[in-house]
Amino acid sequence: MAVDDLSQRINKLSQRIKDLQQRSASDPVNAAEVLCDVLRELELNLEELSAIDEELHQQNEELTKAREALRESEEKYRTAIDFTCDCETWLSPEGDYIYVSPSCEHIIGYSADDFLKDPGLFEKIVHPDDIELYPRHFHKNDDEVIPVDFRIIDRNGEERWISHVCQPVYGSDGRYLGRRASNRDITELKRTEESLRKSEEMLNRAQEIAQLGSWELDLLNNRLSWSDEVYRIFGLQPREFGATYEVFLDAVHPDDRAAVDAAYSGSLRDRRDAYEIEHRVVRKSDDEVRIVHEKCEHIRDGSGKIIRSVGMVHDITDLKQAVKEVESLAKFPGENPNPILRIATDGTIIYANRGSVPLLGLWAVRWAKGCQMIIVISSWILSDPEPAVRSKLLPAVLPIR
Repeated sequence: MAVDDLSQRINKLSQRIKDLQQRSASDPVNAAEVLCDVLRELELNLEELSAIDEELHQQNEELTKAREALRESEEKYRTAIDFTCDCETWLSPEGDYIYVSPSCEHIIGYSADDFLKDPGLFEKIVHPDDIELYPRHFHKNDDEVIPVDFRIIDRNGEERWISHVCQPVYGSDGRYLGRRASNRDITELKRTEESLRKSEEMLNRAQEIAQLGSWELDLLNNRLSWSDEVYRIFGLQPREFGATYEVFLDAVHPDDRAAVDAAYSGSLRDRRDAYEIEHRVVRKSDDEVRIVHEKCEHIRDGSGKIIRSVGMVHDITDLKQAVKEVESLAKFPGENPNPILRIATDGTIIYANRGSVPLLGLWAVRWAKGCQMIIVISSWILSDPEPAVRSKLLPAVLPIR
């Protein structure tokens, strides 16, 4: 029963008691009956009033608990929002700041009061080169939540990177309450990314110069990654498509494909720690055949299972060609019909080819100490029949003492 209804009933009973007092003198019997009715009704109302009082007492206790819970909730909210590491803001629908977290001063150098006094402060400190990002971001649809990274100039004049994300907020009744924003200082992250980017550029350049690429195969996820130089060695544009083991085998020379596949598969099957192999590849760009040296090491998990393979591909085509040229040049003295001698500093003959046998058989030449050389003597000198001619020409070619 509502308190107001009970109050009205009690007022009516009071009026009936007053009427009863006036009638009791003229009609005592009827007055007594009426009085009994009034007392019974009054007793019922008192019982109801007592129940209502108990209910109000319980409601008061619940209200006290609710207020305490609200106070604790507000304290938790304040603690969470005031002590966040990010700069948190709340803009009203009119564009004024409703809330600015204290951490904004730590990140940007400007206090909450600075923002509350100047709603346009944030836009004013955006880096000149990034100023177009800021308004363009805020002109997006209100229901979009789009992060954007840009630079600001803090109160000390230093450049800092901010990762900004904001979203619209609504009341329980759907009423638009403005926009909440979170601004995180990512300056160190950006510096690290820039350092990694430069390191990666240097590594890619070094690999390109050395014609040595690197690769990694994640066996758990079946994901293969190549460095840019691996693509180039195989005659492909860097990162023109995702690397796969099948693409790699397709680049291997058909006559070497089975051996290469067996080398890798066998190392996994036999649980070896590594393998290496030389084989040919056919460049996709020009069908040129190149020779590569591959080396791979396997990475295991705690149980000893191979979960990853890392390796390198070294284009040794030019090296192989250089070795052939050196081997060819090494044959030159022995194949040359003219005399070729190598003399030590003490005058000892270290090497003499077949062409020098006639010369050594005809003359005994004494060599100056401190002279070390390889000498090629034209055959026409040795063929001259006149000793006088030989005696004039030989000293010009072979120093003698």
